[in-house]
Amino acid sequence: MNNQPWIVLGLLALAACGPAEWMVDDDDTTEPAVDDDDATEPPVDDDDVLDDDDVADDDDSAAPDPGCAADEVPVGYLCLPAELSEWNLQVDPADLAMIKDDQWEDIFIPCTLSADGVDYGACQVRLRGGSSRDWPKRSFRVEFIEDADHPGYQRKINLRAEYNDRTYMRNFLAHKAFKKLTDLPVPRIRYLRLAINGDDYGLFTEVERIGGKFLERNARDREAAMYEGEGSEGTGALMPLPNEAAYRERYPKKTGDDADYSDLIGLIEDQLAADWADGGSARLEQAFHLDGYISYMATMLLLQNEDHVTNNFFLSFQNGAWETYPWDMDMSFGCQYDEAAHDSFCDDYEADGYWENGTIWPGDDLDDCWCNLPMHLVQQTPLLSAQFQQRACDLMTDPWWTIEGPALVDQLGSYLEPHVATDTHDAIDSLGDFADYRAEITQFFGQREAYLRSEMECF
Repeated sequence: MNNQPWIVLGLLALAACGPAEWMVDDDDTTEPAVDDDDATEPPVDDDDVLDDDDVADDDDSAAPDPGCAADEVPVGYLCLPAELSEWNLQVDPADLAMIKDDQWEDIFIPCTLSADGVDYGACQVRLRGGSSRDWPKRSFRVEFIEDADHPGYQRKINLRAEYNDRTYMRNFLAHKAFKKLTDLPVPRIRYLRLAINGDDYGLFTEVERIGGKFLERNARDREAAMYEGEGSEGTGALMPLPNEAAYRERYPKKTGDDADYSDLIGLIEDQLAADWADGGSARLEQAFHLDGYISYMATMLLLQNEDHVTNNFFLSFQNGAWETYPWDMDMSFGCQYDEAAHDSFCDDYEADGYWENGTIWPGDDLDDCWCNLPMHLVQQTPLLSAQFQQRACDLMTDPWWTIEGPALVDQLGSYLEPHVATDTHDAIDSLGDFADYRAEITQFFGQREAYLRSEMECF
């Protein structure tokens, strides 16, 4: 909790393609297009580093008593550690000052990392994120060499400050919602406490990186093609681009043959764009695991996440068709992008935001649109649009939405409160403010549902 006056630094005036288009909060932009983080590691069971709530969260029945271990406490239907893991990152202060001064570059500096008294030795670290690099409390990417012991989900570790979200909950809750409401692979997420050179730096989340090991852990083909949708200037997502170089810049390839972009280009130009030109959806229905994609869209709709339209998604070709994985969902539960301020800070709360996200409307400038071609095709095809809306209506009757989610907000807030109270680097002025921000998320469930039911026909 920061009791000192704070100022969010003015963000760079970057060109945007609709809400948050330039604010890609992924951190692999300067790595080789094919992420071989996992390619040469021997296959391992990722559950050797268990998610803090795996025991309860893998049980879709979500029993009231999740049966937690001795070192865990029940938080709603989850089991979370009674004591948060404490990590200490050691770096040269001059190196740290240097990468903060040059914050928009992905510059690695040497580090060592220990967790809960265990020294994991040498690593390298850099800043991560998009707009978050301009906030006082920074997020980090820590990397270990292959086969090294490490305390993370994987050897490339994403540590998020969650500075823009003064509840610390939105990204965490969104991941849990996807895990409960869909059958899609979802990254793991957990809370921890980070110190830098022994000085407490506050509450963080670790979010599992999406790569080959993630695919393998979720019973997917780790060698299959997978692309990341990154925000950029100009056209929206999965829209035709002028040449292969543009596709490579817009969609870094994370797994599969980096020399071959023909699958992605064929999907967009020969299937999606052809359906668009014909006014149909037959090719889309063949190209995607459509039921999963509709669930993806419907869950994002409930969470009011709009950042997924043009970026912050992964697309992978699995079992003969494409599927989409969620990523970076801090802009949800009423936290919206402020286009005028170029800011995703959760200052303004709303639950009745525009719902037909990604649609290409007559007169839209296709060189600068907030649009997504498969989303457009779903919403403009009467049968698919009806399925999409009905899926959202069905999800609003799911126990997670009606009972477990709102209860989790309350109990997670109580669980996090002691850590917020002692975090001097966050943007929260008082525990009273923290309670008010949490109340907004609790209110969101009912207000969002009322808005959506007024906009859609739920049967």
